[in-house]
Amino acid sequence: MSLQRTPPTAIKCASNPDLYTPSTSIISEANSNIRKRKQPSDLDSERIEIIINQKIENNIKSWNEKIDTLITSSIMNTVRSVLSSELKNISETLTNINDSIRGLRADNIIMKKSMDEMNLRFSKMEESINFCDERQKDLEKRLVSLEKRSASCNNFSEQVSTLEQKIASMEQQARDCNIEITNVPERRGESLVQLVVKLGTMVNQPVTTKDIVVAHRVPHADAKDYRPKNIIVKEMAKKHEYKHVWCKHGTILVRKTDVSPVLVIKNDNDVNKLTK
Repeated sequence: MSLQRTPPTAIKCASNPDLYTPSTSIISEANSNIRKRKQPSDLDSERIEIIINQKIENNIKSWNEKIDTLITSSIMNTVRSVLSSELKNISETLTNINDSIRGLRADNIIMKKSMDEMNLRFSKMEESINFCDERQKDLEKRLVSLEKRSASCNNFSEQVSTLEQKIASMEQQARDCNIEITNVPERRGESLVQLVVKLGTMVNQPVTTKDIVVAHRVPHADAKDYRPKNIIVKEMAKKHEYKHVWCKHGTILVRKTDVSPVLVIKNDNDVNKLTK
């Protein structure tokens, strides 16, 4: 018994599944198209196709241009918005910076004035210091000179003491010729020399104006003493060596020395006793 082959399965796809093996009909049709001349209808279709392609290209180009324009416009608007915002911020920042600069300038002016005042004060202080320095140097020179003079003056202390003793002795000798009269009332316009001459006449001790060098009143040591001021009479020479003569309660008293007894003068006999 002979074996029969299974019939081929019918191809369900209308196209040829093998793309790499064209059919003979397609190849023959292509060859026939190559051999045949182009007909006018074919030219119109090509022209139409070209026109369509050109329109499509023009549309695509127009769309591209519109898209580019839109994109550019959008980008520009965005950039402008961003730049506007940034410029506003920059403007505010610059305004703040300008305000700060103005403040700094004002502070700088104030600091400059302060510096000028300080420089002026420093100049005055420097002048004062220089003046004080010169004064100090001058004082130092004077101090050195005074120290030298003081050292030399120390050598004169003994001489000064000697001179003081001589002056005291001379003053004491000058008082030897003085007469002190107390408790004589004071009168305006009085002549003390004539008063002394009259007193000498009254006690029988003639005194002339030639015997008197000067006569004057001296104040009391106590300012509250309201008694008449004493009269000091300086004679040309001392007589009878009596050192003290004064009047108290209307009585004339005399003393020859500081330690001798006091003598009372009541009449002429008492005066004559003094001259013996």
